[in-house]
Amino acid sequence: MSEPHKNADFLDNWIKTQALKYAFNEKTKGFVGKKIIRERLISTIPREFIARGITKDRVGIRLTEMLASDLTQALVRECDEKRIKSNEFDSNALAASGSSQYNRSGSDDGLQNGKKPKTTTVGAEAKDDMHRGVEVSITTPSPALTVANVDPVIAEFVAGKSSQARPKPSTMHAAAQKPSDIFSRGGSSTPASRSPASSIAPAVVDPPLPSDPEIPSLPFKQQHRILTTLQSILECAYYDFARKHYPNLLVRKHWDCPEAGEITQWARNIAFEFRKDPINTKGARDVEVFISTLKSTDEIRHAAVHRIPVSGKDIQRLIENSKTVVGMLGDKRRKREVDSIREIMDKNIRIVLELRKEKEDKLKAELEKLEEWKRILELREMRAIRQADQQEEKIERSFRDEVERALNLLETEEDDDADVEGDGSEKEPETAGSERVDNSTPDQHDEEYFHESEIWPVIEVDDRYTGA
Repeated sequence: MSEPHKNADFLDNWIKTQALKYAFNEKTKGFVGKKIIRERLISTIPREFIARGITKDRVGIRLTEMLASDLTQALVRECDEKRIKSNEFDSNALAASGSSQYNRSGSDDGLQNGKKPKTTTVGAEAKDDMHRGVEVSITTPSPALTVANVDPVIAEFVAGKSSQARPKPSTMHAAAQKPSDIFSRGGSSTPASRSPASSIAPAVVDPPLPSDPEIPSLPFKQQHRILTTLQSILECAYYDFARKHYPNLLVRKHWDCPEAGEITQWARNIAFEFRKDPINTKGARDVEVFISTLKSTDEIRHAAVHRIPVSGKDIQRLIENSKTVVGMLGDKRRKREVDSIREIMDKNIRIVLELRKEKEDKLKAELEKLEEWKRILELREMRAIRQADQQEEKIERSFRDEVERALNLLETEEDDDADVEGDGSEKEPETAGSERVDNSTPDQHDEEYFHESEIWPVIEVDDRYTGA
């Protein structure tokens, strides 16, 4: 392979390597742009290029050609892969650390502002109305929504399901679907090991996920209306459950209506009564799950009373928690009411996601079209520059050729003039001699006639006369 071809391959490989090195922006998680890549590559040209005869202008021209062809698309794809890997790493790190830092425009962030809710604890031993026990975290939120597939995501909003792992059905999970069975008095031979805590409802110890930006937040007035409605539904469900199974609680607390006690008080007292007199419990583990599920509704009261803004995703999660609680309490009427609220949210979320997907598809198509136009313009710019350079070479070559031709013509004319001046006195006698030869008789020889001496004086006299 010749030296120019080796240098060209060497330059192409160097440009690809350096462009891949500088293409990804760690802050924006995206492509830095052609301008930055050009600046960085031009500023980092190694000294080896000088020895190879590769100039900075050559590097710039070749870089422009490669970016205009297929290098830009390769860099964008590489940046997309790095961004996906980076997002997966961040998600795994967040899940591993159990981080629950939120912002005010996001998820449980609003619940952390103002008055911080009390940590609910339950345990094997109750002391002073269950102030000691195992800490239970905030319930698991609904699965994250994306614009890629709407219908399966909406179907995943069923209580007890997760987009990452689906637990096996258990007796408590079946009881959540048939509330009348779990609260019928009597024992059961089902072992506690077959009733995992994760099989009943969102009230598990998994850390909450950050707010999903795909789900829009509602105006505060609508948020507050939903929260107060859920609060009223849960209070009525708690009251009916206590009146049916624990009437002594109502007598002791002097609660004669659902509004007499707050959600937190209802959940705490029913949990205390349930621990003392469990209804068809299937082991102590199920007791803890039931109690922790009741405690998951404390956020509703906290957000409603303290007027804390809540994200759209957290609204969905609180609706799911309420549905799970009323299902466990066996209140079918209130469950239908919660389902109605949930259907309203799901319907409007589906519309928003479809419109958002349509918008993103349209934007993507427009950006691709603009990128294609940009590539065409860059190619036309390169072609115009190249044509201008070629025309410049032709102009310079034409200039040199014209000057050379004019100089040669001038020298030729000078030589001709010199020949005419030097040979003009000899050509006329020859002409006159030839004429006389023609006038002579055919028997005379040209050589003899040409050397006749009498002709020369006549010609010399004529030449001098003509010159005078």
